[in-house]
Amino acid sequence: MAWPWRRLAATAGAVRIEALAERLGWSRRHLVRRFRERTAPSLKPAAQLFRFERATALLRGRTPAPPLAAVTAEAG
Repeated sequence: MAWPWRRLAATAGAVRIEALAERLGWSRRHLVRRFRERTAPSLKPAAQLFRFERATALLRGRTPAPPLAAVTAEAG
């Protein structure tokens, strides 16, 4: 499960779960089940976490803060 985790991290959670599963030659359901068995968060919350971290990085140290809609769009 290291590869899907690294892909989520590298894309800041923007990669689609279906794309990960396809790359592995698995069904989405099988990937989600295997990921959940081996890691604490399941795939969707993990992707959300990476997107949130990306959004906070985009906001950090920027004055004035950019519009939240723009940050949300950029973070995915």
